[in-house]
Amino acid sequence: MAISIPAIVDAQLLALQNSLKPVYHADTTTFSSPTPPYALANRAAEILRMLTGLVDSGTMTVQGIHGLADAADQVATDDATDPTTGYALANALKAAYNLHIAKTAGNVHWAADVTNDVAAADADSEGKLITLTNEIKTDFSAHFIFLTGNTHRYPDTKEVYLPADATNYATCYAILNAIKPKYNAHCIDIGCAADGLGDTSAFTGANSMVGAKATFAAGTTTVALRGVSGIIAANTVSKLSFNPVLPAVPVTGDTYVLEYSAIDNDLIVLEQGKGSGDGSSNPYGAGPSLINAIIMLIAKTGGAVPSYLDIHSAEPFHLGSPHAGAGSQGMGGAMLLADALQVARDSVAAYTKPA
Repeated sequence: MAISIPAIVDAQLLALQNSLKPVYHADTTTFSSPTPPYALANRAAEILRMLTGLVDSGTMTVQGIHGLADAADQVATDDATDPTTGYALANALKAAYNLHIAKTAGNVHWAADVTNDVAAADADSEGKLITLTNEIKTDFSAHFIFLTGNTHRYPDTKEVYLPADATNYATCYAILNAIKPKYNAHCIDIGCAADGLGDTSAFTGANSMVGAKATFAAGTTTVALRGVSGIIAANTVSKLSFNPVLPAVPVTGDTYVLEYSAIDNDLIVLEQGKGSGDGSSNPYGAGPSLINAIIMLIAKTGGAVPSYLDIHSAEPFHLGSPHAGAGSQGMGGAMLLADALQVARDSVAAYTKPA
C-alpha cells in the first residue's frame, strides 16, 4: 500500500527546514544559522514520529501453511496389515491426496500443486503396491514443503517422511501406516512455525523489519497470543521471526499490527520527556538517537542512507554534510539535519508498506 504524506507533515517539515537554513548576510557576504539545530531536536523528533506512524502497518493477517483446513480429504481407511488392507490404504491415500493438492477453494492452497501428483497405478499386487507406496512417500513429502506459485505460504516440515524405499509387503505396510497420520495432520494444518509467522505481505527485504514490534489483536484466533507483543529478530520477505519465540504458534487468521518500536524508542531517548515547545534536549548526549532514528527509518523503507550520517558520532550535529560547516551552531549541523529529514520523508513517500 503506497504511502501518501499528509500536508500537515510536509508543512511541519518545511517550517523546520526554514528554521535550519542558513541566512545570507549581504553586507558581510557571510551565512549564519538562524536557530542552532540542537535547539530544534525535539521538533525534528516529532516529525520523525509522524513519519514513522505512517510506516506502521494497520491490521495484518497471518497466513500459515494452508488458508483453510482440508478435513474433507483426510483418510480414515484402516491401517495396512495384509495385502487386502495394504491395497485399500495405498489406493485411498492416492485418491484423497490427489484431491487435496488440487484444492484451492477457501485458500486451502493459494494455487494447485500440479507438480507432485501421484500417477502410479492403483495397487492390486505386491509389485504395484511397492511402486505406489514409494511414489506416495516421495510425492507426499515434496508436496508438504512445496511453495512454488504460493501453493503453501509456509513449508510443512513437520510431516516430511522419507524412509528407505519399500521392497516388499511388510515394508509397504510400515510406510503407509506411518504416512497416513502425517498426511492427515498436514491436511488440516493452518499454522506457522513456533519461531515466527507467515504473511502474504511483501516486506521491504530480508531483515528489514528487525526491531519492529508485532502486537496481536485481543480477539485473535490463538488465545495464547491475544494482546501479546513480540520484537522481530529476523525476517524474509514473507516471514517474521521473534526472539524470544512467541508463546504459541500463530495460525491462519490471527491478526496483528506492526510498529517500528525501535525508532520510537530512540525518539523517547532523544526527547527525554520534552515536547516540541519545551526547551531543547541534550543533543550531545542523546543526539545520536535522532541520527539512529533517521537512519533506521530510511533503511527500513528501502531508501539510500546518506554517507554523511554516522551513528557512532557523539555529536551528530557536528557531522560534515554536503554543506559542511562548523559545529552544532553552524551551517554544517543545520544542513545535515535538514538534508537527513528530507531524505527520510522522501524514503517514506516511496515506500509500499505491507497491507
